[in-house]
Amino acid sequence: MSEIPPQNHGAMFDFSLTSDDKSWLSSQYPTLGLEETADSVVVSGKLKFEMVYDADKDSFTISPKNYKGKSVLIKDEYEVKIVLPKSGSNDLPKVFETASRITEVAKNKSLPKYDLHFNFDDSACLYVAGKETEYFPEGFDFKIFINHLVIPFFYAQSYFQKFEKWPWGEYSHGMLGLFEWYNEREDHSQADVDQMLNRLKLSGEWGSIAQRFKGGSWVKGHSLCLCGSGNKIRKCHNSALMGMWKLGKDVKMYGTTSSI
Repeated sequence: MSEIPPQNHGAMFDFSLTSDDKSWLSSQYPTLGLEETADSVVVSGKLKFEMVYDADKDSFTISPKNYKGKSVLIKDEYEVKIVLPKSGSNDLPKVFETASRITEVAKNKSLPKYDLHFNFDDSACLYVAGKETEYFPEGFDFKIFINHLVIPFFYAQSYFQKFEKWPWGEYSHGMLGLFEWYNEREDHSQADVDQMLNRLKLSGEWGSIAQRFKGGSWVKGHSLCLCGSGNKIRKCHNSALMGMWKLGKDVKMYGTTSSI
C-alpha cells in the first residue's frame, strides 16, 4: 500500500449518502454516528467489527456466523472518523483513528506511523493509489467502502498488533509502493505516465531521485535501496526497481521529462 494521500486523477466520485446507506450504517454499525457540516458528512464513533481472513483463498468475511475454521477471526473496535466531502472529488473519503491507539503501537514498537500504513496527514492508507476505480467501477458505494476497505484496514492493524506481521501481501511504503504498482501494469499510455509522475510528486520523496529520470541516469540494481535498509535495491525491492526502469523508458518514449 502506498502511504501518500491517494489521488485518482480520473473518475469524479459522488459521496452522497442515500437513505438506504444511512439505514444500513445505523443497523450494521450502531455505535457510529453521522453528522453533516457545511462541506462534508462526518461518520464518527466506535467502529466495532468481526472479520476472518482466509489466506489460502485470499478472501475475507465480515461478521461470520458461528465460525469454526482455522483462519484468524478478529473481533475488535477502534475510535474512528470518516470524512466524506459533499462535493464531488477524485479522492476517496479520509479515515482517521482518533483514540491514538495505533500511534501508541507505533511508539511502543519504535516504528514511524507510516510503517503502519498511515499517510502523512495521519489518515489511513486504505489502498494503493491508482486502484480507486477497481474498487468502484460503477461509482462510489458507501457499503463497499466500509466493508471492503475500512474494516480490512483495521483488521490488519489488529492482526499486526497480535502477531507482529501483516495478514496479507502489501505494497511497500511511499514511493517504492508506487513503483511496484507501476511495474505490475502493462502498456502505459502517456496519460498513465503523467498520472504516475503526479502521484510521485505528491509522495514527498520524489525530489531525491527525480533528476535521475530527467537526465536519463537511472537507479542501478547495485544502488543502495531507497528504503534505507542498506541493502542493494535489486535484493531489497526488486519489483520497485523494475517499476523505476519501466517508468524511465516510458518517460523517454513519450518525451515527458519537462513535467518531472
